[in-house]
Amino acid sequence: MANGFAAHRCPRSTNSPLSPFSADSAPARQAALGLWAYVVNESDQKVPKALKAELPEVMWLAFLGVVLFWVHDTSENNERTRLLAARLVPIVVRMIGMSRLPVMKATVTDVVSLLSELRPDSPET
Repeated sequence: MANGFAAHRCPRSTNSPLSPFSADSAPARQAALGLWAYVVNESDQKVPKALKAELPEVMWLAFLGVVLFWVHDTSENNERTRLLAARLVPIVVRMIGMSRLPVMKATVTDVVSLLSELRPDSPET
C-alpha cells in the first residue's frame, strides 16, 4: 500500500479543497510560491530574466511532482522518493545553469511561453 494517503485523499478535481490548485488552498500555494521566490532571488545562480520570473512556479510544480511520487511510493521507508529527491536536485541545478547558454535561448523561450499558456487565466486557454 502506498503511504496510506494515496487513493482516498488525492483530489482529482481542482474544486476539491485538498487540491493544491483550488481556491481554498490559495494561501498555502502563495506561501509556497513565496518561499520558492525567496530561494530563487537569494541564489547566486545566474538565470535568464524571463526564466527567473517563472522559476518559483516551476520549482513548486517540480516539488508537487515529488509529492505525488511519494504518495504512490510503496518502497520501504520511501527509498524511491528519497532517491528521486536526491538525484533530481543536482539535475535541476545543472539545467538552470545551462539555461544561460545561447544554444538554450529558444528552449527557455518555449518553456516560458508554455507556462504562460497553461495558466488558467491565460488568454490562450
